[in-house]
Amino acid sequence: MRASEPITDESFRREILAASFPKTTISLMAGKSIDNSWRTNVGGHDFFFPDALAKEPVYRVVGAPVSDIERCAASDVLAARVVEEKPSRTRELRFRVYGWPGTSSPPTAVLVIVQYRFLGAAPPGSCWSIARLLQVERGSEAWQVRGEFLLDTTHHSTLQGIQLIDLTGDGIEELVVESDDGGGGLRASDLIVIRLKNRRFEQWLNVPSRLHEWHGKEEGFVQTLDVRRSVGERGRRFCFQKTAFFADGSRLEKPLRTAPCYPKFTGPSARGGLLSPMK
Repeated sequence: MRASEPITDESFRREILAASFPKTTISLMAGKSIDNSWRTNVGGHDFFFPDALAKEPVYRVVGAPVSDIERCAASDVLAARVVEEKPSRTRELRFRVYGWPGTSSPPTAVLVIVQYRFLGAAPPGSCWSIARLLQVERGSEAWQVRGEFLLDTTHHSTLQGIQLIDLTGDGIEELVVESDDGGGGLRASDLIVIRLKNRRFEQWLNVPSRLHEWHGKEEGFVQTLDVRRSVGERGRRFCFQKTAFFADGSRLEKPLRTAPCYPKFTGPSARGGLLSPMK
């Protein structure tokens, strides 16, 4: 069981970012920081949604939207009703880069995790901001995006967790990422396990890690991955420590603690699974 650390060399990071967003102008927003973490009270208990990228530098990436999801996130739903809409071209972005598990060092393939929104946009709730996972490989002359996995953008604002952990004991790490979403009367984050073997994205799990629902029957819980027990399952199941603050819509006097395990492939696709690279 091994946890990889992100690559911090700034010149390398900038090279990878340029390959991830070709035909754009990229600049560091010096002195700028973003922390989209937030907390609330659920059932009398502190309920915290962290921001995994709070300590990362912030970049401005300028270029026309290049996909349906980018055009959605760059739109202005109010302006579109009265005048011809001019979508935003400016992304406010944070990211991490990891060497692709199971490949050489220095890497010839990397995993890029990007989170961004379009400045000046007023998009619908289906695409507030974007979180993408990219497979970027070194070709004969330059780095190029070879694969992509798009996380759910519904009422999405940030990533709560990012880890690379070998959950099967085969020496190749899986990506464990937490991403928030929501809707009317609901705020949640989902924990997603993605297999990275053979340089492709394969979703193995997608379950809520935090849930606060207050419309109708109130519900609130948090569950965290139990790495030791999950490793013992060798990828067949993934085990958690769960704390619930409500049961059947009623607040519990004492939080209920359980230890559920979920079979591989539990949960919906994050956003349609493996996608072709954005052009």
